[in-house]
Amino acid sequence: MRMKQRVGTFQSGSCLHFMRLFAVPMLVVVLCAPLSAKTKKKDLNPLDPYVTAENANAPKINMDDLVVNTILFDDFIIPEKWQKDAKGLVEATENQAIMRLQSTRAFDLVGKKPTPMPSGPYYLVKATLKDYRIVSNTSRFFVGIAAGTSYIVYDVQVYDQNGVLRFQREISTEDNVFSGTFGSGDKGLPIYLGNVFADYLALRARKDMGANALPLTDQQGATTTGNK
Repeated sequence: MRMKQRVGTFQSGSCLHFMRLFAVPMLVVVLCAPLSAKTKKKDLNPLDPYVTAENANAPKINMDDLVVNTILFDDFIIPEKWQKDAKGLVEATENQAIMRLQSTRAFDLVGKKPTPMPSGPYYLVKATLKDYRIVSNTSRFFVGIAAGTSYIVYDVQVYDQNGVLRFQREISTEDNVFSGTFGSGDKGLPIYLGNVFADYLALRARKDMGANALPLTDQQGATTTGNK
């Protein structure tokens, strides 16, 4: 009986000691992660796509402000090495962008690239998956914060009806370690990034190109052919 009592006392003491050691870094993460995220948001315009994308509903659009009323999406390109594993998240990103733009009811047409192409002004969106990493639920469960962050990166080109490259931009997002560990951040990345796509395109479709919300730092002016 004494031996059992000693063993039980040793085990409970060890567990308590472990919990105390583990609680300190976890407390630091709990206190600091939201603070750093909030600090970063303060640097962005409240109309910036990376800010508005966090809202379930797309920003309201005045139809009279638009210079382009049709936005079409070519199939997003996935490099061969990621075809199998990344196809689902890429399709989810593109579909979410289309649905969010459609939900504004400000555009005459939003959807996949049709055949034949429509007449009149439109934007044709092309995107290529440049890099990505999605941490699995299993890794999050067993490793937690040490599993690192998830991220998705796209190269995006927006052409007009004449095949002229109007805008070219990298659109990306990285999941916060805290959010990924304790929330659904990893699974939500394609949806969030689809919102970023939609809100970005909605700004650039305006007569002022949304310059007051998002500076015109896109690469512009390259003329191409064969993009229709």
